[in-house]
Amino acid sequence: MGVPPASARPPDGGGLRIDPAVDPAWRSFALHRRFRGATYHISFENPDGVESGVSRITLDGTQIDGTLLPLPTAAEHTVKVIMGEQRAEE
Repeated sequence: MGVPPASARPPDGGGLRIDPAVDPAWRSFALHRRFRGATYHISFENPDGVESGVSRITLDGTQIDGTLLPLPTAAEHTVKVIMGEQRAEE
């Protein structure tokens, strides 16, 4: 099974944009992406079987706003992406 090329798009200004577009049958997948000298270990969960959309992203255990990962601050980063509808801010 191949990795969707649109999951971690090329740099978008100040960071790496997360924008998955996959077969809804894919419930989880992972990829590793080099960006500005750092390696991002990115895992995706798709509990609702959607084709696109991001509900939540955590970077090294901290939730971030939006879908733009900031510039790297370490040699490696761990990213967890939950796909689904974007949740309203509480």
